[in-house]
Amino acid sequence: LYLNDGWQPGDGGRLRIWTEPGRQDGPCEWIEPRLGTLVVFLAGEYWHEVEEARKTRMSVTGWFRTRGL
Repeated sequence: LYLNDGWQPGDGGRLRIWTEPGRQDGPCEWIEPRLGTLVVFLAGEYWHEVEEARKTRMSVTGWFRTRGL
């Protein structure tokens, strides 16, 4: 959940998620860290990264786990 009010495209800090499980060479989506945006995905299956931010970037991050995974 992003907590950044007034975030602008030039501020950087976007989340990049590759859209094919286990692959980092295919298509991807870029998500800007705008206030109120919630991103949910299987972090263990989809490659992802955050680009460098040019100002303070705030978010709340969590994981849901189950036994056997």
